[in-house]
Amino acid sequence: MRSVLDVQDLKTYFFTRYGVLKALDGVSFTLERAETLGIAGESGCGKSTLASSIIRMVRPPGRIVSGKVFLEDCEVTSLAESQVNDMIRWKKIAMIFQGAMGSLNPVYTIGYQMIEPLIYGRHMSKSPALEIARKQLELVGLQSDIVKKYPHELSGGMQQRVLIAMSLVSDPALLVADEPTTALDVIVQAQVFNLLKDLQHKLGISLILITHDLSVIAELAQRIATMYAGKFVEVGPSDSFYSNPVHPYTEGLISSVIRLHGPKKAPKLILGNPPDPGKLPPGCRFHPRCLKAEALCKQVEPELVEVEPDHYVACHRLAR
Repeated sequence: MRSVLDVQDLKTYFFTRYGVLKALDGVSFTLERAETLGIAGESGCGKSTLASSIIRMVRPPGRIVSGKVFLEDCEVTSLAESQVNDMIRWKKIAMIFQGAMGSLNPVYTIGYQMIEPLIYGRHMSKSPALEIARKQLELVGLQSDIVKKYPHELSGGMQQRVLIAMSLVSDPALLVADEPTTALDVIVQAQVFNLLKDLQHKLGISLILITHDLSVIAELAQRIATMYAGKFVEVGPSDSFYSNPVHPYTEGLISSVIRLHGPKKAPKLILGNPPDPGKLPPGCRFHPRCLKAEALCKQVEPELVEVEPDHYVACHRLAR
């Protein structure tokens, strides 16, 4: 039996009048049952496109041009759209989108929105579906009578918990959380991440946590990947990832985090800007911003190589 998720050389491009934008350009990884993979990187690096591609929600002018996604023993990328709705989306894979305020419909009650996938996906009647919704709300620490309320009657933190409960009503094997604490204050962010950690422990689901902030996934993810210009540049266990970052981009991301403990140091910034996905530089895509770049970096694109057990880095300095 396969891993819960197996992504093989996945490429998703956007075909615009300005040219082809390579938002996702050859990403491969696996995810085991009850494992959390944290994916970090700057805005525009392809994190959300990866999430949309896995759940088959890429819309024109974007499309998956090559690669495969296996969810358990099902190849998601080969399914027709109707089959994705019937077999995969919200049943085996669920997603927590950025910003609860924009994800909940203001004119429908919480209960109505939660039971939609049960009524239309599993053909359940309203009464048992509402009972499942109430139980899921209690599971995330909310009162069951919230099914009668509208989104505007809830705080931002409560809305985010509703989204988490909504994603779990169909008992998925995989949960994809794309910036799940956007626009929330730091206290509520910590509560949401603690909730995700507790739910994963209780339910045994696999989790992909997408963020631009490495500090928030330090205690939640078993493995972490940094993403740059549509590719993974480093993937490794969280302990060695923080104690021994190898790729210059990963080093830069970690150095840019303000630390509350230890010696006081000013954060170091990564100079320059991410490349235009329609005009990617030759060779290593990070070389125009890399202080350690060599001549080879400007000519040949590096491949991910294993530098220690289960720790992979795409950098020419390590391939020698």
